[in-house]
Amino acid sequence: GLYGGGRANVQTKILGIDKRRGDSTYLARYPAGWRRRAREHVLAHEEFFVLDGAIRINGVDYGQHSYAFLPSGFERERVSTRGGAVLLTTFSATTAPDPTRESNWAR
Repeated sequence: GLYGGGRANVQTKILGIDKRRGDSTYLARYPAGWRRRAREHVLAHEEFFVLDGAIRINGVDYGQHSYAFLPSGFERERVSTRGGAVLLTTFSATTAPDPTRESNWAR
């Protein structure tokens, strides 16, 4: 999964995992200039709060103190950060890729 090294060059710190339900909370630090143009999606609801910097997902900018909710299966076509970003992120369940879809971010 993502907090297990699913995104190259992104540093993560797990804050908590509910082993029974699979929910998780972690910090992610994206370096300046980081980008991913391959499609990806997660089979869990994702919520994040930008603690520092800014991140762009599918052309939408999320700056410092922005909040977002991305529903399970939400397709991320492009993700990037110009100056880096630190996000507090929660997933509502185990972050498993969908084996029936061609573009799985956890490859």
